[in-house]
Amino acid sequence: MNPVLISRAASHVYPSGRTVVWPDFTLFEGQVVGFKGPSGCGKSTALHTTGGLLSLATGSLELPDLGLLRPGVAVPPLWRKKWMGWVPQRPFFWPGFSVLKNLEMTAWAKSTALTPALLDLVKPLELDELLLERADRLSLGQQQRVSLLRSMVGSPRVILADEPTASLDDFQAAQALTILQNWAQETKGAVLIASHDARTHSFLDDSILFHKPTTDGL
Repeated sequence: MNPVLISRAASHVYPSGRTVVWPDFTLFEGQVVGFKGPSGCGKSTALHTTGGLLSLATGSLELPDLGLLRPGVAVPPLWRKKWMGWVPQRPFFWPGFSVLKNLEMTAWAKSTALTPALLDLVKPLELDELLLERADRLSLGQQQRVSLLRSMVGSPRVILADEPTASLDDFQAAQALTILQNWAQETKGAVLIASHDARTHSFLDDSILFHKPTTDGL
């Protein structure tokens, strides 16, 4: 298997001086991998830094043959726009627009178009009757499923999912995780999940264990 994402000696420092350090890891094609550890150990911080939303203090994050994140260097424009898909813990949408319009605007922002393969996932995610509903007025569970679908727009190399099953029942959680598994295998991408939900465990190919708590300095 070829590597998709490589993290080496990575950390993030907040303005307060609080530092989050996480283990080295490599994601390979087709893998679904999870961050595991107690609350407050830095899983979400590591996920946000991997996505280029927070800055690296040390180390590097590499998408082989595509781009590299290093401390003090601007995030490559395509890192967030094209190469990373995101399932946020708290869904957000362009307010006032339908589910379909939000998907179309995501495709526009990524300079791409919605594909038939992506739209085929609307029914198994139970969104087929909600496409014309306002996304910001759906239930939290429905919004979470829309976020999952939106993360796949543009065929990213990696999907980052922060508590992607938190608002889903058992059946919906299994459906969502199966779709992520299939997506990774079919596209040769990878999925990185940060979650406390034990239901995700059986879907993971590997786990990255967080042993160190956040600290006040490197």
